[in-house]
Amino acid sequence: AFLFPGQGAQYPGMGREVYDGEPVFRRWVDHGCRVLEEPLGLDLREVLFPGPEVGPERAAERLRQTRYAQPALFVVEYALARLWREWGIEPRAMLGHSLGEWTAAAVAEVFELDDALRLVALRGRLMQAMEPGAMINVQLGEEAVEPFLGGGIELAAVNAPDLCSLSGPEPAVAALAGTLEGLGIGHRRLHTSHAFHSAMMDPAVRPLVEAVAAVERRAPRIPFVSNVSGRWIGADEAQDPSYWGRQLRSAVRFADGAAELATAADGVFLEVGPGRTLASLARRSVSVAGADVVTSLPPPGDAGTADEALMAALGRLWLAGADPDWSRFYQGQRRAKVELPTYPFERQRYWVEPGRGLPVSGLEGKRADVGQWFYLPSWRRSASLAPPPAAGVGPWLLVADEVGVVAALAEELRRAGETVSLVRPGDACHRLDAETYTVAVTDEGSWRELWRRLDADGRAPRRWLHGLAVDPLAGDLQSGGRGDSAEAFRAAQETGQGSLLALARALAEESGGADLEGVVLTSGLHRLDGRDPIEPAKAPLLGVCRVLPQEYPHLGCRAVDLDRPSAWTGGAAVAQLADELWRDDGEAVVAFRGGRRWVQEVEATPLPPVTGVPRRLREGGVYLITGGLGGVGLVLARYLAESVGAKLVLVGRSKFPPPEAWLGWLLEHGGAGAVCRKILELQNMQEAGSELLLLRADVADEAQMDAAVATAVERFGRLDGVFHCAGVAGQEAFQPIQLLTPERCAEQLHPKAYGTMVLHRVLERRLGDDGPDFVLVMSSIAGVLGGRFFAAYAGANLAADALVQRYRETAPGRWLSVAWDGWRLDGAMPDNEVSELAMSPEEGVEALRRILGVEPQLWSEQPVIVSTGELGERRRRWLDRERLRAQGPTPLTAGEGHARPSLSTAFKAPSSSAETLLAGIWCTLLGLDEVGVDDDFF
Repeated sequence: AFLFPGQGAQYPGMGREVYDGEPVFRRWVDHGCRVLEEPLGLDLREVLFPGPEVGPERAAERLRQTRYAQPALFVVEYALARLWREWGIEPRAMLGHSLGEWTAAAVAEVFELDDALRLVALRGRLMQAMEPGAMINVQLGEEAVEPFLGGGIELAAVNAPDLCSLSGPEPAVAALAGTLEGLGIGHRRLHTSHAFHSAMMDPAVRPLVEAVAAVERRAPRIPFVSNVSGRWIGADEAQDPSYWGRQLRSAVRFADGAAELATAADGVFLEVGPGRTLASLARRSVSVAGADVVTSLPPPGDAGTADEALMAALGRLWLAGADPDWSRFYQGQRRAKVELPTYPFERQRYWVEPGRGLPVSGLEGKRADVGQWFYLPSWRRSASLAPPPAAGVGPWLLVADEVGVVAALAEELRRAGETVSLVRPGDACHRLDAETYTVAVTDEGSWRELWRRLDADGRAPRRWLHGLAVDPLAGDLQSGGRGDSAEAFRAAQETGQGSLLALARALAEESGGADLEGVVLTSGLHRLDGRDPIEPAKAPLLGVCRVLPQEYPHLGCRAVDLDRPSAWTGGAAVAQLADELWRDDGEAVVAFRGGRRWVQEVEATPLPPVTGVPRRLREGGVYLITGGLGGVGLVLARYLAESVGAKLVLVGRSKFPPPEAWLGWLLEHGGAGAVCRKILELQNMQEAGSELLLLRADVADEAQMDAAVATAVERFGRLDGVFHCAGVAGQEAFQPIQLLTPERCAEQLHPKAYGTMVLHRVLERRLGDDGPDFVLVMSSIAGVLGGRFFAAYAGANLAADALVQRYRETAPGRWLSVAWDGWRLDGAMPDNEVSELAMSPEEGVEALRRILGVEPQLWSEQPVIVSTGELGERRRRWLDRERLRAQGPTPLTAGEGHARPSLSTAFKAPSSSAETLLAGIWCTLLGLDEVGVDDDFF
């Protein structure tokens, strides 16, 4: 059965690639446009397929006008029907929607084609001349919508058993929309200029009937269903001029027509026109359920092209049992049978085998007992067990401000006979004296120039220390020690994370693969007890420390944190610090407190199962979720809806259809795509009894979040809890250090760090002591383990963890951060350790239930870590320097490589770290053992 859509489906460029590539389609479009040129006063092809002289915007504006839209749609539909029939796809029956019934009549030869073209042009011109009006879709059936008729509002279409269109004057439709909103009935205003199929069309009926009476008419050669009755049209009725007047004026009974059509369609429906509106409506009919519904052309904005969609439609029709005439399909092409293979196979396999992944010796794998997944960071007092070096280990490169602990450390190292170059921030690379330089600390080029100067003087470093974050942050002090000034935080990234990244890239590029051991010296990076000050703005440094040796195994990077930097500038203290730099016992994170050395570990903290509702949740509670329409956010929302009947405030930065537009969106997109899946998920929550409030706001924009919280409290009266799930996802969000820009780092910090700051300020200002029972910040295990390409992501999550520690000072039972293992959401993950250990949504919810079941006073000041595998072993595997060195710098795990093929270009090996990184990626993707920098595979 052919389905012909009506006005609203048209758009500039519809069928353009088919017009370019299919002579039959082009011939009928050209014929229609020639006939219409006189009644329309233009060549319709200028609107259908606009060139530079018209442009898509002007063409779209014309196609919004009924006098052009209806002829344009008719021409494309008729030409498409002729193309399908040319390929042997013959309709047994047809149904059109409003204007589409005219196409059906022309295909059935009720009218001569040229007469039909002129009548459609007249119909569009007459309807365009009527008084303006409005239309609205209502998610109700025909009987249920009757109470809303009257006062100018009329039934315009019954599109589905639970979907009607109403028409009328603009004020009446606007008032109706307000009534429907108040009653909670789904509705959507349509983008039309007139009230079609209503009394406002009455003046157009008589001129159209007279014009139809003036042309020859015949009985239909192919059966089609009437819009007026929803039943098969009779021969006399189809030839009656007055019928076509009623067809313009009466409601379109598409739902009845689809049910009637199903009796003759053999279970296959083909939408012959642009988009998939009728396909979506037809699928909602019980009679059509289970049928094969195929669309011919893509809707506007679709990623594919019209010819691709047409070929896909032909394939689906063949699968559904249609019998295309392949000889006519391939008409004009030379085709012949070919025996395969055309050459004897060499019997050599070139299959790219899957990568073996990281070695997993000693790894227990995912633990079945969720209760064993929980850990807390802990600290163990420890003296370094590494022996002192037999001789100097330098030259050294020390980076610091003018005075302080690093300057004192430089003198201590020199007294021990070490060669030390001291570097201070400046505007460029300058030599101040034989041992002192300045560099522009965020400029990789400035660091590389420094290396070349040091190398020329025989002072190229073998050890380095970054000390630009050892002193307390000025912004922190100015803000009263609270550290939640976004401006101070951003400024700290330049001398902190930004300078370390620039230094690291220069060392990786210039060192030639030689081992370089480094230390990042800080203060305020860790809180070992409640008395330690903590500076969250420094936390992103630790993300770089974690990941740098994973991406560049020859570059060591340990983090050493001091309690009071001013106490380490002389005497035994600076000697102790120098000794820490000389001795490397493999501890990646070290803290000194009161002269004692502590190393960071993790402590297993099993949590028991929870019976019933966790103690931190309330039945019917109000919960705000940032990133609420993301993968994890929706998992949490679904759990809250099903377990406690929660009232949910879902906040997201991206645009999302409002609830009243959900049905229309599902219809327009055929239930396919990510947005449709989310809509269906949200509808399930509503059916479970949850009230939903969807708000669009950037979590790091204080004004937007203030308005969101105010709206939520105004709607529900309170907030009982907040889940901060917002974050940056997607492959493009994760970059290797070699390519990591300040902008990429800021993108990760935006929701995690700045968003957490904004949440804290807004909740304190808006709600104060009446604030939520808890604020749970969703962090990541990347802050514990790192991970290649995760430097910015790990740093952002560590910053969020540190901010939560800061906020617990005044609200100890309210704030908590959870560093989650990976979630398995929306499809498969790579076949490696990460995927093997990833949590299913159900497992993640069970872990959350156990965390929310803990007494508020027992919530940890440190982030709770969720690791599905034994975390101590994972830390050793991910952070062990010897293992990383053995693994090498390959960015991706490759399969068994095949020999490089014979190419016209000579092999040239990668010479820089960036070239090595890219060549490794291509080796992995192409399954080769080597790729040269000049190789061309295309």
